[in-house]
Amino acid sequence: MVDKLTLHEAMVYVLQDKPDGQASTQDISDQVYSMNLYRKKDGNKALEHQIFLRAKNYPHLFELIDRHTVKLIK
Repeated sequence: MVDKLTLHEAMVYVLQDKPDGQASTQDISDQVYSMNLYRKKDGNKALEHQIFLRAKNYPHLFELIDRHTVKLIK
């Protein structure tokens, strides 16, 4: 669908469609993969812990509600 998004760009895309701007790391991982927004180099989906780490590395974009929930900062 979208050309070569980075993982954090794909996460923003998914979270923008959530009414409260937040979702579980599992839900984000599943949606990013099913929407074909991002794939790892080996073609597999980004796992929950990768979603968590990416959110942690981009504190200006994401808030970590807990270990399994990420919220988009608007």
